[in-house]
Amino acid sequence: MTTTLSGFTLSAPSAPTAAVSTASGSLDQAAVYGYKVTFVTGFGETLPSSAGTQTTTTSGSLLVTIPVGPNANVIARNIYRTIGGGNSYLLLATVHDNVTTQYLDLIADGSLGTAAPTANTAYSRQVVNGTLACTMPRLYSVTTGIVALAGGGQTNATQLAAEYNVIATCATIADSVMLPQLNANLVGMHVVVANDGAASCNVFPAIGQNASAGTNTAVAVAAAARVEFVAVSASAWNKVR
Repeated sequence: MTTTLSGFTLSAPSAPTAAVSTASGSLDQAAVYGYKVTFVTGFGETLPSSAGTQTTTTSGSLLVTIPVGPNANVIARNIYRTIGGGNSYLLLATVHDNVTTQYLDLIADGSLGTAAPTANTAYSRQVVNGTLACTMPRLYSVTTGIVALAGGGQTNATQLAAEYNVIATCATIADSVMLPQLNANLVGMHVVVANDGAASCNVFPAIGQNASAGTNTAVAVAAAARVEFVAVSASAWNKVR
């Protein structure tokens, strides 16, 4: 079986926080514990958050507050913890929802699980033996308030990173943005550019790639227009509407 992950990944969560609890637990007393959190999607897991730390009290327990994911692609959160005074993060627990915000940690150091991930695999879709599946087909990653590069050009054009991108400011004709850089795993990606600016905006491909108008050539998106691009190769997009 061949599995290829692609699409857009979720960013790592914000850091959790930990507070002293009065519940009786098995953590080492007076030891410093570190916590990190990841978001889990249907196809993978983000990189860990930055760390939150806390020293236990004589109760041997800590109450951990964890972040909620940004959308319904997040189906669970993994909590990773150090042993008392340690610096390696091991799986403490999986919270199987995107609602719960607190976890009571009573777990002894010897009961921790696997190491925290070192790569972001929280992609939005996967292809298994040529069959495409999406984590949440009805949802798109969205970025609003985008400001196109004043004066235009490809080199420093504002980078687009979402599936639906709303340009709020395009002050003069040919101010510019840039599509994501393609590779073989991103064939089939679609990106919508919505130009809510005052002037026509130039949408460039990444350096050396093709946005459907030729290598390194921009596609103009008129004010108030919406244009969709689909990746048809590891270096080229087609403008489909």
